[in-house]
Amino acid sequence: MTRFDKNKNVPIDIDVFYPTVNQQSFSADTDQDTPYMKVVSMNAHGVNLISLLHLKENDFVSFLMKLGPSPSFPCLTVVNKVVYKENFSIAKCGFLLLKDFHQDIINKYIAEHRHKK
Repeated sequence: MTRFDKNKNVPIDIDVFYPTVNQQSFSADTDQDTPYMKVVSMNAHGVNLISLLHLKENDFVSFLMKLGPSPSFPCLTVVNKVVYKENFSIAKCGFLLLKDFHQDIINKYIAEHRHKK
């Protein structure tokens, strides 16, 4: 396995149109071009996301994550820290209950993208 800093964030761009927050599902209108959330960076322990939904610390957020050619997989996170802006929030979320296979996909993605800007 390639060695890398598991705490270092790598940039990523994932639109989340159908998140679930604390077991409440949100579905985007078919005409909606703006996602409810966007994953903007990730490390081996979690993701940073921008959310139009009002998130609070300890909220559970789930969504589908697709990294490279691998099939998408469910991603359950908990909000560890949140910063509120005027029309959105920025949340730092930690991964929960990832299968080893999915953690390997994440680790591989991070190792491949850690030097890209």
